[in-house]
Amino acid sequence: MKKRKKDKEKRKVSEKICDCLEISSDILSDIPRFTINDNREVQIENYKSVIEYTQENVRLGAKKYEINISGEELTIVCITDEQIYIKGKIAKIDYIF
Repeated sequence: MKKRKKDKEKRKVSEKICDCLEISSDILSDIPRFTINDNREVQIENYKSVIEYTQENVRLGAKKYEINISGEELTIVCITDEQIYIKGKIAKIDYIF
């Protein structure tokens, strides 16, 4: 019960900071953010790790789930601690809880 209260307090503080700075709340949270251009490229921010990488599948770890990107000729073009940029023929993006 104490953990829930602390989590709520943290969320309230984050929301106040975002309101003061006039920025989106997802910037300070650990929620992945997707930018998808057609079915040829995807940029994902706030991911945690690369679990699997093949030309047909890229599996990423996020805070509470995994992100699975399926397709053909998938290539990681750019990768940093905060974001990953993937190109190829993207067929499907799944969340695995």
